[in-house]
Amino acid sequence: MAKKKKGKKVEKKIEKGKEIEEGKVFAALSYLWLLSVIILFGKKENKFVAFHAKQGVVLFGCIIVGWVICLIPYVRFLGWIVRITCWAGMLIGIIKSLAGEKYKIPLAGDLAEKIKI
Repeated sequence: MAKKKKGKKVEKKIEKGKEIEEGKVFAALSYLWLLSVIILFGKKENKFVAFHAKQGVVLFGCIIVGWVICLIPYVRFLGWIVRITCWAGMLIGIIKSLAGEKYKIPLAGDLAEKIKI
């Protein structure tokens, strides 16, 4: 009976590894603005891709907020700070997703977990 449990654990790891390998490219592309929304709905069955796509959607939303803030005189620098921070988060997300890691981006990751699909 102990061997069966070990066999199931190995199978689950292989499935997860296969899911990650198949989803690396889509997970990386999900950090590119509007593609994040398209990939989130198109590849929601792959948990690895969905994890990264949710973070990509949050970062895309933050970039839009930063863009709107840039339109307001006297606080444009805040908009640029928001946008640069989001671009850094996107770059980190792309690198981590291509490496096959489920890296939770600070703040964006917490908001992304609240997205239910």
